[in-house]
Amino acid sequence: MQKLSEKLRKRLPRIMLNLAVIFSIWFIATLISPAVQSLGAVIPGSQISAGFIIIISMIIVMGYFAISVSKDLLSIAEGISELLLTSTRLAREGEEANFRKAIKQVVIAVFLIILTPIIPGTFALIPVVGSTLATVIFFVFLAFSLSLFWDSGKVFYKTLSRYTEKIADVVAGEAEKIEAKAERAKPKAKPKPKRKKGK
Repeated sequence: MQKLSEKLRKRLPRIMLNLAVIFSIWFIATLISPAVQSLGAVIPGSQISAGFIIIISMIIVMGYFAISVSKDLLSIAEGISELLLTSTRLAREGEEANFRKAIKQVVIAVFLIILTPIIPGTFALIPVVGSTLATVIFFVFLAFSLSLFWDSGKVFYKTLSRYTEKIADVVAGEAEKIEAKAERAKPKAKPKPKRKKGK
């Protein structure tokens, strides 16, 4: 298995390049949208316009690069999880698979949030049905991202709860030591002298 540093050197430049392509296509689609929507039908008598075909083609290309970015991000997420598992032992034996999955979920959720204003915005450029598709895709992206964060959050909460319990035990132990020292340092009360009878 490749080290995280090797994966970053290999995949990070490709991720940045592919993201630049996605943003460029989105920017170009936004610029040419008014002209594209004014184009007539490709097939006479049909509802399919040249603008529809152009925008759909751009979306397909963006989707291809988005999938490529996702694969590279998942590979880097795998490297991050391996590094954390070996260096910090965050997960117990038998929980490694869930921890790796949680890291991947967080990475994909963040990537979807980045794409949320871009992909639905490009769908909005499709003539006639664009605004409806954009709204549906926006809420799908949002719901899927939240579900990924929820699933991964449960794993991280369980992991961090064990560490907070250990920290609480350490703090409580130190407090007990201080309390014991304070107890020993207290001056002992001297017994009162007994009065002699007959006085």
